Formats: sequence, structure tokens, C-alpha cells
Amino acid sequence: MIAMRATDIVRHRRERLRRANRPGARILRFAGPASLLVLLTLLFVPVAGATVAATALLALARDLPDVTSLAQLPIRFQPVTTTTRLYAWDTPDADGLRRPVLIDEIADPRLDGSWLPFASIPSVVVDAHLAMTDPQFLATEPPPLLADLTGWRQTGAIPAAPSPITDALIRDHLRGSALAQPGDTRRALQDWLLAREIGGRYSRAQQLEWALNTTYYGHLAYGIEAAARVYFGKSAADLDAAEAALLAAVARDPAANPFDDLEAATRGRSAVLDAMVAAGTLTPEQAAAARRSPLALAPPPGSDSIAPEFARLARRELEAIFGPERLLSGGFQVETTLDLSLQEQAACLLAARTGEPAGSGGGPPCPARDLLPEATATAAPDTSPAIVALDLADGTILALAGDAADAARPLGTLAQPLIYLTALSQGHSAATLTMDVPGIYLQDGRPYSPHNADGQFLGPMRLREAMAAGRLVPATEVLSWVGVNQVLATARELGLRPDTAAASPDLAFAGDGFPAALLDVGQAFATIGHDGITVGFDPGDGMPRPATIRRALNA
Repeated sequence: MIAMRATDIVRHRRERLRRANRPGARILRFAGPASLLVLLTLLFVPVAGATVAATALLALARDLPDVTSLAQLPIRFQPVTTTTRLYAWDTPDADGLRRPVLIDEIADPRLDGSWLPFASIPSVVVDAHLAMTDPQFLATEPPPLLADLTGWRQTGAIPAAPSPITDALIRDHLRGSALAQPGDTRRALQDWLLAREIGGRYSRAQQLEWALNTTYYGHLAYGIEAAARVYFGKSAADLDAAEAALLAAVARDPAANPFDDLEAATRGRSAVLDAMVAAGTLTPEQAAAARRSPLALAPPPGSDSIAPEFARLARRELEAIFGPERLLSGGFQVETTLDLSLQEQAACLLAARTGEPAGSGGGPPCPARDLLPEATATAAPDTSPAIVALDLADGTILALAGDAADAARPLGTLAQPLIYLTALSQGHSAATLTMDVPGIYLQDGRPYSPHNADGQFLGPMRLREAMAAGRLVPATEVLSWVGVNQVLATARELGLRPDTAAASPDLAFAGDGFPAALLDVGQAFATIGHDGITVGFDPGDGMPRPATIRRALNA
């Protein structure tokens, strides 16, 4: 064994330290771990990224609706056979008992075979609906996945459904009509995935078939065949361009249907016809001819009722309460607010104003006819009278005859209570004196002299007396105190919606008023009689309407 001296040991250690501290040695020392780190990074980062992506996709797909459920739509939209029945209480009998009387029955307007395969849907119906949504829907295919992803990378925006038609299928039948909230990235990604899957599984013709057979057109009409029968009393196969265009407009806004808003429906029809011309599916001459063609509408639902105007309002209220799908499922027994004895009197008065003889329906003359003022009873026949009776306590409709709900007609002297109410709100009292005497007012430099209907003048009158008598001359004087604009403001506070442009801007307002639906005016007067509180049915917008339904029970 060779022993090393201490000086040799020290010298060897110094030599090793010198060699280890050379630059090349330091680089080699760190090269191994760094290379391993880079290698591990290159190996595991893609794996981690793929894992994160897979986890995100699984989270998105966890509650993703099943697009194959769309194939069940023909089964889900089969007609329902059960009905909903509406009743009113009859006139009390000798024992004071009142029995319920059936006044209307709501049935599903869809018939067996109402689901139309795409090949059976007329081309004019297809063209009209596509013109306002996606004219190139049948002529194009969904964009390639790479195009969607490229656009996503370039813009940062999640791709939308390739067509409003596909988007509507997702919203209405896979999402339960729930709208996506702004900024809901998860929902947007899911809907994009659903649209890609629908486009990959089903043809565009199939998607359009589903859309046209399930679209809601108002008045409980689901699908183009039911809509054609409800609004025109014919099959969809018999629709012309004007009718198809109108239904395409109603599909976009069911409230703007020809039964509830003929003016809006006509405007919608014109817009669709213009779109069809722009899409090349109609010539300008054909569109012009379609605009000129009169609308031959079927009778509105509820027209067979003994109180048709009331029945139509009751249907609207039930739809607002339950929604069209639940109402269509049927099975309700509905107690309405209609008072049949009062309704009979209203119908009799209506007949008197239209010139029909008393008891023309075979029954005895009604007592209410004898209570008409002589001037009213002997006046020329009115082509569009209306009558409404409300219960002040709860805002319910007791009787309704004529088009009191929708037709706006000049108020005439019915505007006078609004004039007196405005005067009271400005500090006048019911005992304030006004003069029922001849007078001349200057309006824009021209003389205006009001006259009472009977041609007489009664002299000094209290406000309460003048309003009760409905005399034009004192109402004109009070209007000169308060001003037309203030009276219109009072009307708005009572829930009326006066058209300022259509209202008389001067003192003639006391005799002319402004156009309004009689039912709205009745509710305004009921609000006055209910200490300024408006009661009735609230459809959800915070504006109560006169109610027609007391209760609805499952049969």
C-alpha cells in the first residue's frame, strides 16, 4: 500500500477544482438536467393540453341535449283530442238557482295528417318563410369545421349556428325555448356543437320540415297546416302567394296576426312579398298583384259562441295564463265572468242600434231596449256599435257585445268625464259653477260656438250636474280652463293610450275626444269608480286588463 503525503493530497484536490471550474466543464455540468427538462416539457405539455381540452369537452357535453330527439317531433306534435270548456252562469230560475251554460269549447286546430312531409309543402310556402329568414338555406351547406375554427381564431368570437332555422330548432326543441344570456360562453359553445351535429346528421330539407310543422302562428295553431286552417279555412296546399306571405310574417310575430292586428299583419305580408322579390322567388308584378288581393279570412276562433267577442277575449286570457302548449293539452273546466242575463240585454241593445227589430231572434223584446233615450232609439242605424259592462269591484267583464276590445272609435262625449276629472285634479270641486249658455270662443282667429244635442241651454250648473247630464256647452267651458293636453295626460294615467295626432287639438275635443277601444275606456271609468285603483287580469306587463276568467279547474 502506498501512502500519500498530505502535500500530495492538497495538490490533487486543487487540480480537480481547477479543472471543474473551467467554462467548458460548467456547461457540460448543466447540459444534462436542462436537456432532460426540455425533453420532459416537450413530452408532457401536449399531453396536459390535450387532457385539459378533453376535460373541457366532457364538461360541455355532460348536459348537452340529444339532437336525435328532433326525429320525435312528428310524434310530439300530434293533435290532442281533449278539449277545454268555458262556462257562464245562466239567468236564475224560479228557485233562484243558476246553472252553468257552455259558451265555448277550445279544441286543437291540428287534424290527423296535419304534419306535412317536406315534399308535400307547397313551394310558395317554403319561399315565403325562407325569404325572411335564410333565402339560401336550401342552396348552401353548413361551413366546414376548419372554416369555423379559423374564423374563431381570427375574431375570437364563438361561431354561431349556420342558419337562423337551425338556431330556432335548438332554441325551441332542444333548449325548451330558453334564450341564451349575453356573455354565456358555455351556452354559446354548446349551441355551436349542437348546430354542427344537426348539420352533420340531418339534411336542410329535413330541418325545414321540422321548422314549418312546429312553428307557432298564434291562436293555438302549431305548424303551417293548422295555421292555414285557422286563418284561411283551407289546407296549406291551397295557399296562394299573398296568404303564404302573411303566414310567414305571423310566424315571426304571432301577436301581429290578422285576427288581433290586421294592420300589422298586412304590413308584415308586404315585407315578406318584398323579400320574396329580392330573393327572386316572385316577380315584382306577382308581388303587386298579391298586395292587391283581398284577404279572405276564416271566422276567428270562438265565433260559434253565444258571446263570440267575449269568448275570444277569454281565449286570449287563458293562453296568457297557461301558455299555448298547456292550453292545447285540454282538460280544463273554466268558469268565466260572463253574466248571461246581462249579455242578453247587451245583445238586444246592439240589435237595436243596428236596426234589427225587437225580438228578431224569436224571443221577447228585451227590457233594456225600452230604457234607451229617445234620441238614441230613433237614431240612424250604427254599423259598428259595441257594449261593455264591467264589475267595478274586481275589474271583470260581465257583458260584451260588438267589437269593444280592438276597434278604436272616436270617444265623442265619453271624453267629458276625463275633462271633469282633470278639473278636479287642478283644484276645482264638484260644486264649482259652470255655465250652460250660448258662447263663442276664438280658436286660431276663428269663432267656435258649441251647442247641446237637445238645442237647449240650462244656465248655471254645478260640475257634478253638468257631467251627469253630459252637456257639451259646460264641458267645453271646463275644457277651456284645463286644456286638451292636460286631459290627455289624465287619460294616460288611467291606462288609455290616446293618439295625440288623432285627438282634436282645440275645444272641439269636448265633443270629439280621441279614438280608443271601448273596453279600454270602460276600464278607465272603472278605475275612476274604484278610487283610482286599476284591477283585473295582469298578463305580466304590470298593466291589468278587464278579466274574463274566474277560475279554471282540471276536469
